[in-house]
Amino acid sequence: MRSFQVRRLLWIALFLEVSFGLVCLLLNRSLSSFLAIIFLLGFLGAVGFITRSTGLWSSDWLNGKPWEPPAGRPVDLEMPAGAYNSTPRSARATGWNMNNIGNVSFNLGMNPERTEQVSLTVPLDEKVAGFILNLSSGGVKLQGQEGLREVRILATKRVWARDEMEARLDFGRLQLRHWIEGGVLRVEAGDPDQGLVIGRGPRMDLAITLPPALAAELNSTYGEILTKDYSGDLTAKTTLGTIAIESYSSGRNITLNTTSGKLSLQGVAAGIVKARSGAGLIELSGVGAEELDLDSTAASIRARGVNCGRYTAKAVTGSIELYEATVENDLDLKAGAGRVHAENIQAGSLHLEATTGSVFYRGMVPTAPSEVISRVGSVQMVLNPGTGFNLEASSNVGTVETSLPVTNLKYQGRNSFEGQIAGGGAPLRVSSQVGSIKVTFGGG
Repeated sequence: MRSFQVRRLLWIALFLEVSFGLVCLLLNRSLSSFLAIIFLLGFLGAVGFITRSTGLWSSDWLNGKPWEPPAGRPVDLEMPAGAYNSTPRSARATGWNMNNIGNVSFNLGMNPERTEQVSLTVPLDEKVAGFILNLSSGGVKLQGQEGLREVRILATKRVWARDEMEARLDFGRLQLRHWIEGGVLRVEAGDPDQGLVIGRGPRMDLAITLPPALAAELNSTYGEILTKDYSGDLTAKTTLGTIAIESYSSGRNITLNTTSGKLSLQGVAAGIVKARSGAGLIELSGVGAEELDLDSTAASIRARGVNCGRYTAKAVTGSIELYEATVENDLDLKAGAGRVHAENIQAGSLHLEATTGSVFYRGMVPTAPSEVISRVGSVQMVLNPGTGFNLEASSNVGTVETSLPVTNLKYQGRNSFEGQIAGGGAPLRVSSQVGSIKVTFGGG
């Protein structure tokens, strides 16, 4: 293996090790150490940039030989626009551009952006019932238009190249292909062999207009997905990027998935909505659905103005917040490391749970058996008066406080309570292993 390849692998290993160390410092809240290391890395990066830009990185200089420009080339390495550059694309570098390493390439230089547009119009007949897009790198803006009998795509190719020749090569790799198969219009866009680019890699941004009821499946490896005024069955997936749905009105289903990016739904009326995010906020506003199923691994889930039959939200690391919601049947909120906060809620039954974090609920008394649990954290419930229920509350380490109209008391102690409230009704169980519990009526 060549020496420069060995050096590159060592730099990557160092980068991964330092990144892991920085994450550990943040988790341990060692902010001063974190800032000191960031400053040191910035200083080393500046020195490395100067060294690389002036040619001091070369093996000749390391061996004691003075640096000289390549034979036949002027000291000014800028090439005239359109000039042919015989250096292989994978070996050229400007600033911090680097070679490909496996399926990963680097483009951290300051090359100018160049664009080129391509349009595509595909007429549809009654046999075409679906649309599938696979985009390697780039964003998607999809909008429905009533009365339209075709799919229109305006593709904008974007590359960051040092010269016109390199730009032409990059543009040529970004292709827009389509075919109809099994009643589905299939479109492939971008460069499928591009892989992951650290920095600014070639991309193709698509603006798509189509019949609003046409079922659509949108896939982008690196890029955002935005839809507006659309009402067909929708599946959207991206590895790195935001997914935003606006002005969606139908009884059809929505399935969203992003590995790293925000999920946003605004002004949505749908059937079953499923949204999954690895490391990105899930945010809902003005959403109605038969069922809402939300799942986040390393981010929070926030919703306001929700009306649905069933609402399920789970966050492994992150808080769950719900405001002004009507849930006909089950409201199920579960946070691993984060709080659960639900306010102005009407729900048939409750299952609120936080492993490490507090639980707060303000709203109607549930009409079906319910439970509210915090493993390590406090629980506070402020219930609207007028509906009776049977309360069972207990804390292993913490006090239990109730300010309620008790009609039948079974047991009351410092750490537990069991009794009938306001004539009784559906059972409500509230518990905490380590934390206090407070259950009241009204604004108390």
